[in-house]
Amino acid sequence: MSLSLKRICFLLLAVQLVPAMPAASAAAEGGDSALNRELQGVSDRKILYADARAPQWKDVWDRARKLVREEKYEEAMIQYELLLGSKANLNEARWEYVAVLTHLEQWQRAAKELTVLLDHEPGKRKYLLARARVALAAGDSKTAARLFQGLYVSDTGAPDAREILEGLIAALDGLDHDQKTLDLLEVLLQYAPENAKLRRKTAELAYELGRYRRAGELLQELFDGGVADSFLLRLLARTREHLGEQEAAAVLWQRLVGRQPDDGEAHEHLAGYYHQLGNSAMELRHVENLVRIHPDNPGLLIRAARLNLEQGHADRALEYYNWLLILDPENRVARKGKKQAELTVASNLLALVENSGGTMLWDDLIKVTTDRSGIYRAMADMLRRKGRKKELADVLIMLHQENPEDTLVSRELIPLLEDLGGHDKLLTTLRSTMDKQPVSSSSP
Repeated sequence: MSLSLKRICFLLLAVQLVPAMPAASAAAEGGDSALNRELQGVSDRKILYADARAPQWKDVWDRARKLVREEKYEEAMIQYELLLGSKANLNEARWEYVAVLTHLEQWQRAAKELTVLLDHEPGKRKYLLARARVALAAGDSKTAARLFQGLYVSDTGAPDAREILEGLIAALDGLDHDQKTLDLLEVLLQYAPENAKLRRKTAELAYELGRYRRAGELLQELFDGGVADSFLLRLLARTREHLGEQEAAAVLWQRLVGRQPDDGEAHEHLAGYYHQLGNSAMELRHVENLVRIHPDNPGLLIRAARLNLEQGHADRALEYYNWLLILDPENRVARKGKKQAELTVASNLLALVENSGGTMLWDDLIKVTTDRSGIYRAMADMLRRKGRKKELADVLIMLHQENPEDTLVSRELIPLLEDLGGHDKLLTTLRSTMDKQPVSSSSP
């Protein structure tokens, strides 16, 4: 158990040690001051003796209290042990001793002393409550839950009923999450139907156990009551999906995205929802958000590229494929998809090449993709099949200017320019280059 939880248990126990002090005030001032007031108040009490002299055990008791006020708790513990060793029937001193042990987080020893107190007064509420809290702090959730449950059910209207219920809920966290625990939570809900924390705990366990219908009822009640934090929205959305209520779930996932734009789970569910509806535009919106969150995920990159192709955004698809090939140069799906995207972009831009030549288009393509050569090679294939020699020559010239060492481009371009006429200077350069450079393995 964490130190913070142990501290909370001590504060709650310290409040029990000061019956006349309001719980909220005691908690605000801290367990140590509450304990000091308890012991200081007792030490001021005067006891008259027949021989006008206090017995030795009273001196030991006073010394123990004084040490506590001085915050010398370990020394005080020793004095209480000496006192109770000779005066075992001093329940008030034993109760103070329990407080010191609790402060020192001596949970097992505190439990043992509380058992002695309960043997003397089995039904005393403050002893039972202290025993429950010590059990919780010690990690004995089963004992804590049993004691808290008995205290709560015995008097649901008691001033400390709320604190007891909180303790019981905390104890249930340490038990097996099974149907028996769920049944207990349902019983407690009958006693405290307005307790939002208890309702939430019951809903969470019902969901965990696959009781989605009941979980949905409880979560919706919380939601309708104004409890709509992100965790509750997420759990309710998951519950609606388990119940087959996809549209209701999508509304909740969308609310989560509105609160947390980088919520990957919400975007994934919404992408799936719109995929089922056949709404690829909305699916793409959430897939691209997922890519933004997980930019190195190959599956998401391919998914985004394919959806962009479906939407007619071949240029964006090409960028996704290029990024994936940077991450994984041997990815066959990306290679194949890239060729398809290049052909689509090339086909869309081919009319501009045929009408105005390639120079302006080449400059504009840098805004679309970093792989301009790939687009132009795809254009060259199309123009070659169409027999458009002049436009093909324009494209090959741009490819040559981008990579003068590509001799395959030069080999195709020389006879093409000779046939078309003109470009004497370029022909001279190409012929000279062919005499000096080896044949490239690339193809136009």
